[in-house]
Amino acid sequence: MSRGRLLNVAALVFGIGVMAALCMKIGWHEIGRQMARVGWGFVWVCVAGSASNVVEAAALWIAIDRRCSFSRVYGASIAGAAVNQFTPLSEAGEAIKWNLLKDAGGSESVASGVLAWNVCFRITKYAYAFLAPLMVLLVHPSLFPARTLALLEVAAIVAFIPSLIFFILVWSGSAEFVVRMFQRLPFLRTHDPAPLLERARRIDVLVRRFAGSRLGDALAINALLFVARLLSGLEVWTAQRALGADTDVPTALFLYGGMLIVSVYLSIAPVQIGVAEAGQYFLFGLVGMSPALGFAQGLVRRVRALISNALGFAYLAYRSARVEPRPGPPDGLPPAGPP
Repeated sequence: MSRGRLLNVAALVFGIGVMAALCMKIGWHEIGRQMARVGWGFVWVCVAGSASNVVEAAALWIAIDRRCSFSRVYGASIAGAAVNQFTPLSEAGEAIKWNLLKDAGGSESVASGVLAWNVCFRITKYAYAFLAPLMVLLVHPSLFPARTLALLEVAAIVAFIPSLIFFILVWSGSAEFVVRMFQRLPFLRTHDPAPLLERARRIDVLVRRFAGSRLGDALAINALLFVARLLSGLEVWTAQRALGADTDVPTALFLYGGMLIVSVYLSIAPVQIGVAEAGQYFLFGLVGMSPALGFAQGLVRRVRALISNALGFAYLAYRSARVEPRPGPPDGLPPAGPP
């Protein structure tokens, strides 16, 4: 079994095990009670959440230069997102995306696309988190205390610092930096690092093209990912409406911005399920809304996410069971024709 397939299988087994354990921890009775409470309103929660997933996959499809079918990119996207839900810092799934797509048109091109997608994801995530309190201040100037809004803005700025360091590393050559760091570790050191360093440099060059010849793609990716954030905000609104709350759209969009900020501080948790809902309970209390509503809407949205995670793991199982294709041509070279 190749290392790539072994990685897929390990992520699949780990993810399914943790997902099952957490469902039992939440309690099937509690899940059923909340689902009965929202009724058919859950359909709209699924529509908004699934639309966000589709738009994120469209951004990834552009990032890898449309090198394979959109359906395959969508499958890899939800599989990677599922793994992210069950790992600290929500980053392990990015390796799964690359692993599932690397034979679609060049390992290095796909790696640079996934890396560029992550840069754009962070840009739009923090842009949304910064703008959400300002938006609600314009629409509902007296709904939330100015001190609370200022606190969220400061929290967003502090949370942005690790991503700022990430941006600097990407621009200065993050792939080469990672390879050089791994060479310092005895259990990861290779006998001849030159080939790995050369591949890393090519990945860094491909990433920098998003600020040059692929600037149009970079702008499209950022636009799509910002739309995905808005759709996630609408998912928050549909969940609260399904629970009987009279929350309006601007307030729900603001609350989602706060959830993004809180999630950064809670991302070091081993898994996000349960921890994220607790964070939303705290956030609703902080802004003067019902903490119980915060937890309930978080649980409803978590059930929707678990359905998406199950689909992602199903796709990961399908891809892991397939016969591995032969390696494709090197990046940038056309397939060899008949002799």
